[in-house]
Amino acid sequence: MALTVAQALKFGGLARGRLLCGACALDNEIEIVSIIEAPLDRDWKTEKTLFLTSFYAVKDDIKSQLRTIEVLSDGKCAALVFQTGILDALPAEVLQRAEKLGLPIIEVTEEVPYPEIIQPLVGAMLQEKTYLLQRADDIHRRMIDLCLTGGGLDAIAAALNDLIKRPVRILDGWGSLITACPAETDDNFSNGLHKKLAVHGDLPGSHLIYLNDEKFWLMRFLSGSGRESDGYILIKDENKSLDFLDQTAVEQAAVVVALEIAKQRAVLEAERRIQRDFIENLLLDDHLPENLILNRAHSLGWDLQGKKVIAVINLADLRQFYLSRAGSTEEEFTLAKSYLVQSMPAILNELRPGGIVVEQGDFILLIPECEKHLNNAALRKSLQPAVENIYTLIKQTLGECPLYICFGGFYDTVQGLRNSFDEARSTLKVCRTQIISQFITWYDDVALYVLLDRIAEQPETRQWFIRTIGSLLDYDRENGTRLVVTLEAYFDANQQIQPAAYHLFVHPKTLKYRLRRIEDILGVNPFSPEQHLSYYLACKLARMLEFSHLR
Repeated sequence: MALTVAQALKFGGLARGRLLCGACALDNEIEIVSIIEAPLDRDWKTEKTLFLTSFYAVKDDIKSQLRTIEVLSDGKCAALVFQTGILDALPAEVLQRAEKLGLPIIEVTEEVPYPEIIQPLVGAMLQEKTYLLQRADDIHRRMIDLCLTGGGLDAIAAALNDLIKRPVRILDGWGSLITACPAETDDNFSNGLHKKLAVHGDLPGSHLIYLNDEKFWLMRFLSGSGRESDGYILIKDENKSLDFLDQTAVEQAAVVVALEIAKQRAVLEAERRIQRDFIENLLLDDHLPENLILNRAHSLGWDLQGKKVIAVINLADLRQFYLSRAGSTEEEFTLAKSYLVQSMPAILNELRPGGIVVEQGDFILLIPECEKHLNNAALRKSLQPAVENIYTLIKQTLGECPLYICFGGFYDTVQGLRNSFDEARSTLKVCRTQIISQFITWYDDVALYVLLDRIAEQPETRQWFIRTIGSLLDYDRENGTRLVVTLEAYFDANQQIQPAAYHLFVHPKTLKYRLRRIEDILGVNPFSPEQHLSYYLACKLARMLEFSHLR
């Protein structure tokens, strides 16, 4: 809303002037009025400046006059006012060059003194700046009032849209849409926004930038010091046409959004702390009466009655892996974790409303709502799609990482929930030994391995293990062979040569040779009905002992 050349032609002495050329650039904005009566240097600041001159310094040098026109044009000068007297008129060649470069030249006679031109223009610009300051203050007050009256992010987006007349989006730090005005359901651009913004480096919170490829203005906002971005305001603007007041409105909105996000975060963190404390009491303190637990859960909006199951996701493993990658930061992982915890309930509740997602120590706990009339097998089948979607969400957010989602058993009591939590953690421990390759694993599928893991550290177990399969392990260690793995694969294939050989990537004849060698080393037939179970369990225990470093 700055003063333009067209408007300046209506003020004071310029109203008595005559436009010689540059009519196509009358919308050039004027912020400074200055006099130039010396040879022009390219280092001079000329942008948005209206210069007054009589061309006294270059009156006899047309090349210098042309150079002056070129320097002013290159420096984005607003316009040039030529006063006659020293020169009766500007050469046609000079006017033609100015017309070609789009530089307005206004001619005034020597009877029009410079003060008659300068004073009205400066007065108009001061009046304009006063108006802009008043409007900026009005915008600030409007935004602050929204924050103080609890209008929320929807109201802030609507107010900003009303002020700048352009579509507005507010995104969280991970690029997910929080709100938009006008409302929209599709937000393809914001997907993975944190990765797209990497090319812009570390953006300060007060810096508004334009993304040319997407035709968006972007303002990053921060709710606290030393943090990754808490979110972004995006303004759709095909023509990159935000003016001063528009930009002021966006900047003020960013401040208010940051305040609102900080307020919401404080409330959310308080809720999560209460939830974490409750879950800790629920799972680790078995002295609390069940009716007290159920009442406290109800006050949090949770229904723990009926059939339930708990799944665990190990945050410590995810964090360690994520931070091991070059360029990854603790702040970014915290941001990603917050995004996941906020996104998972919606996925879990697509199946059935009432699911619970909560952080607990090194874990994210999932407690889906279960249909009471279904048996356990049907429940597992019904939960699988939602769990697979959560698995995909984590992979998309964190990249390829060692991820396991491990379930306990189904129970219909508070003590049963504690049992399910213990079983889920035991299942996770087994998965981390890489005995099985399923990334979504149920306790019932690995209960035998859990039991083996629990007895593995007993002295009697170790002695039995060494007596049973110790000689074969020693042979593998001394000769670099994999006969224990061969024996395990043969047992897993129900003692069938073809599938076992296929699994081991060896020829069936090679497998038969290895099996004979195994019998020779052990001094007993491990495939006989009497020995089969002992040696099969010993093979599984060997894998667990290897990964737990007990042998």
